[in-house]
Amino acid sequence: MSTKYFRRVGAARPSHLMYTAGVGSLIDLPNFSVLVKGLESWSHGGLTDSVIDEPRLRTAVNRSLQLYGAARVEELRSAPWMEGADSSPKDWAAQGVGVPVTPFPQWLRCTACNILAPIDAEAFTFVNNNPRTPHEAKFVHDCKPGKPLAVAARFTLVCTDGHLDEFPYAPFVHHGNACVKMPRPLLRMKDHGGNQAANVTLECVACGEKRNIRDAMGDRGRRNLPQCRGRHPHLGSYESDGCDKEPTLMVAGASNQWFPMTLSALALPPSRNGNLSELVEERWVEVQGVTSRLVFDAFAATPAYAYLREYDAEAFIDAVQAHRDRLEGNTPQAGSGGCPAGSAQPRMDRAVLLPHARCHR
Repeated sequence: MSTKYFRRVGAARPSHLMYTAGVGSLIDLPNFSVLVKGLESWSHGGLTDSVIDEPRLRTAVNRSLQLYGAARVEELRSAPWMEGADSSPKDWAAQGVGVPVTPFPQWLRCTACNILAPIDAEAFTFVNNNPRTPHEAKFVHDCKPGKPLAVAARFTLVCTDGHLDEFPYAPFVHHGNACVKMPRPLLRMKDHGGNQAANVTLECVACGEKRNIRDAMGDRGRRNLPQCRGRHPHLGSYESDGCDKEPTLMVAGASNQWFPMTLSALALPPSRNGNLSELVEERWVEVQGVTSRLVFDAFAATPAYAYLREYDAEAFIDAVQAHRDRLEGNTPQAGSGGCPAGSAQPRMDRAVLLPHARCHR
């Protein structure tokens, strides 16, 4: 399966991504499970309204990140989504916009012959032919006519430092040694009674070595499992200094595998066209070129200038011109035939042009 596969494989509600399946968590799809990749892999290209301009919330996020020694964030964004993804699944909205995921766990088991192998072993084929039915995406095993479904092997390793890793099936079956018959042998997973871990037996197809998964649980697991590798599969990285914590066997998708950190802030939206002069003064370098409605609309259509949509175009252009006049010394002074000293600036939509007056009295 390509590392750059852009066709949709499923769907998730925004609330699900916020509270149940955020970055680094597992999402159960109908036929396999996927891991939500890190923000470094997300793309908002082509989107114009993904920026969330909430300074209070951004401050709260940065304050929380500071506790963990993480970098600051410059902006907040909503999950990438574009209207038309369902009605036109072959367009860019469906194929180029979405939340990036990767299959996890990457060990699969054939539901017909119980063969157990990693995705990159080429024992399985990924099928996702119809862009209008992404929920039908699946892995199959060509072991008999009809190509039976292959599902994720549900065991993973976790540690208290937040690391997540594949279960080491091959080393575990061979008690930490290599197979004497093949360097990368196929395994077989036999489930003798539902999804109870104690009833799952692993067998090497090449040499016949067998072991029950219960040897990886509890006190025996502490003796038989390898050291945690400090892996972050959603980031594609490992801890540079390794990890000294003991790994624990956990079923993929368990309720205690991932928890969100929720931050909130009171949003006080500014009144329409309120404090325009202050806004223009603060962002003069970036808005000084907004001199016409055409330019205003072009700026407002970009994510970086999404805040412009909160203001009336003509009022904003007038505010830019007024600030330019002040910088160039063209502001009317008291007693010079202009506006009386201390008078409030008129609302431009109510101003009246008189033959010999420069402001509305």
